[in-house]
Amino acid sequence: RSANRHGNILLSLCMGFVSLGTIVAPFTRRLWWLGLAICTQGVAMGVLDTAGNLLILWLMKATTSPNTIEHHQEPMEEEDQQEEFGLGPDPSDTYLQALHFAFALGGFVSPIIVGGLLSLNTTTTKTHIFQPLALGFGVIGLMCVPASIAAWILPSPPPPPEEEQPEQQEQEEQEGVEDSDHDAFQ
Repeated sequence: RSANRHGNILLSLCMGFVSLGTIVAPFTRRLWWLGLAICTQGVAMGVLDTAGNLLILWLMKATTSPNTIEHHQEPMEEEDQQEEFGLGPDPSDTYLQALHFAFALGGFVSPIIVGGLLSLNTTTTKTHIFQPLALGFGVIGLMCVPASIAAWILPSPPPPPEEEQPEQQEQEEQEGVEDSDHDAFQ
């Protein structure tokens, strides 16, 4: 129970690293520091994508899988699932598409935000542009903080129940037959 208390810790930490990498990037004065910040940000975003996909699949399998409904003893064929439950090819498709739309939306909106903040820059005699970049990157980085907090607070979905291996099922069936034969002879 305590593991679920803080929700999606991995997602929260990765969002924190994305935020940190974004905020730190304009302040780096060495190329390798910039590379480290962007690399950390990229790894965290990759983990976010993979973990988000996995959590959606877990959640959809736990809540909508016809195989989890008690009156079905064996897995149903996909066509039977579609007929009986009115499901499309996979109910998680919609949610996975929404997740990837959010990535695309962020990729579209963030340059507009940074470009808008850079256009606020007036004519100056400064020889560096750290301040306007810091403002744009800071705003984008701070936009990740609420998502990080939400991921920390919200509970994680439970992992789907483990499916028994066919060998284990056969072994359990054989043990059940042996027990019933033993009971019949006594």
